[in-house]
Amino acid sequence: MELKPLSRDLSALGEAGLKLLDGLEKGQALPPSWIAEQTKEITRMERPAAEVNLAATRPVKILLKR
Repeated sequence: MELKPLSRDLSALGEAGLKLLDGLEKGQALPPSWIAEQTKEITRMERPAAEVNLAATRPVKILLKR
């Protein structure tokens, strides 16, 4: 049960990463409000949960800063 939130977070990171890559590929800027929300969520996801750190937070965070 304690891994379900981690699974949801990992899925959300994947979706955000794909959206960011799509925007970069098309040369389209994403809404600042979406960027701010994702930054907030990634900061939350960086904290260990069930003694697990989601390694996917780092590359998605890098994409957010582009």
